[in-house]
Amino acid sequence: MERITFIPGSPVRLFDQTHIVSAIRDNDSVELTTDDGKITRTLQLTTLFGHYQSGALRPGPKRRSTKVPMPEASIRHIHHVAADHSDATKRQAQVMREILRAVEEEDCAIKDSSESFRRTVETVANRLNVKPPKARTVQRWVRRLVYSVGARPLVPRFANRGGKGQSRCSPEVQEFMDEVIFNGYMTTERLSVARCYMDLCAKIAVANQARPSTDLLKTPSSNAFKRRIERQPAFDLYAARNGLDAAKKKFRSTGHNVENWKFMECVEVDHDLPPTGVPIKSGSPG
Repeated sequence: MERITFIPGSPVRLFDQTHIVSAIRDNDSVELTTDDGKITRTLQLTTLFGHYQSGALRPGPKRRSTKVPMPEASIRHIHHVAADHSDATKRQAQVMREILRAVEEEDCAIKDSSESFRRTVETVANRLNVKPPKARTVQRWVRRLVYSVGARPLVPRFANRGGKGQSRCSPEVQEFMDEVIFNGYMTTERLSVARCYMDLCAKIAVANQARPSTDLLKTPSSNAFKRRIERQPAFDLYAARNGLDAAKKKFRSTGHNVENWKFMECVEVDHDLPPTGVPIKSGSPG
């Protein structure tokens, strides 16, 4: 087996798709983002080792350049990336850009306990008439900005959020759900949905102990948790729990099909067959 080194900006192959190492968290977790920036996973090293043993994790292709863009260049790029998006996206992109620029200019520690950070963020937020983000949110923006290729992964996609079939949980709860899914359900241990849901409830309960009573995280229902699991690509789900070879064998007839069709959502029509009830005439007419 080839050696894999997790360095921010380096590529790896997970579930037969190229991912970029976005960040290293607490020396025991790695944040991976797909090349298109659509999916970001935070996986524990034990989870990654399990995928490595099953063949689902391999070294990525060599990149021509591993140069990471400077934050200021990426901050300026946010405006151009959001130009073709909705007004809400443009507004949020402006908030991100102004706050990140102010924090960079002040060179303050991104901590809620830092008076300089709170004052800087509140000044910008009051000027833009928005709620000041927490340090954890700004830290997430910085990680994606520094360790991603360009600013595209930072721009929110509000058109893909909310509404029928979409999650209405808070961003913090969604992060907890993804953490449990990627490091519990999508592993070779094949933990059940019920067990993973219990782990999610426990994580939220621990997090609420450090939050004020007016800002507690709401625990999602078990059905909401199941729906979030079902939104994961079918190929990735099967490969994570059964190995890459087994997933390729299961999906070989249709390639890496990642769509779960419901009854009568996909219908094929054979135009070569005659309509039902119409006899086929033989011989020449007349």
